[in-house]
Amino acid sequence: MVETTYQVRELLNLAQVKAEKISAQKYTGKAVRPDGQLKLYTETVTGKGAARKVTKTYLQAGTDFEVVGCYNNVNQGTAKYVLKGTGAFSGYKTVTFQITKAVTK
Repeated sequence: MVETTYQVRELLNLAQVKAEKISAQKYTGKAVRPDGQLKLYTETVTGKGAARKVTKTYLQAGTDFEVVGCYNNVNQGTAKYVLKGTGAFSGYKTVTFQITKAVTK
């Protein structure tokens, strides 16, 4: 007799993960991709009242999510990343950032 063991795990939905705000980017006339500022995290809350503690756990690009694309990222206005969950994460998330007018002297 062959015995097989399966492990069932529930994937976390990437849409429920939080993202740190990406700072406004200056218009350059070229595609803007501030990939280094793309930081996603989950929060774990322990304790209550004055003993309440929030711990952030950051996701890793390439392990927990991948960038599907970066759109509307050439001209001034709102640009967006579309991300896809991988590994323990499923689903998609959109993260936006602003492209602002270049300052002329």
